[in-house]
Amino acid sequence: MANLAHEGLAERAVMVGDVMVDAFVTASSRAHDLLPHVAREQPYLLLTIHRPSNVDDPARLGAWLEAVAEHAGPVLFPVHPRTQAVLDQARVDVPQGVTVVRIARQ
Repeated sequence: MANLAHEGLAERAVMVGDVMVDAFVTASSRAHDLLPHVAREQPYLLLTIHRPSNVDDPARLGAWLEAVAEHAGPVLFPVHPRTQAVLDQARVDVPQGVTVVRIARQ
């Protein structure tokens, strides 16, 4: 709202909410039940890696997975379907401690 006031638009602006906060509140109320069992009782690292330069090269993807596997605790990796294809086609080893969470295509 302050930015709109700075631009002289405050009198036309109405605060109606924050879609990202609303989505978080809705999802977080049911998220625990959707977590893989390994992450329900202890802290975990959430790995998001999706840039083509990091995931399209099987050796580089494997190096990332090895690096995060050194984390003390479980690592959840919600994997994009394109990245899953690289894992499958190149037979990239997923280290112990990294749990791949497949994203269902809609």
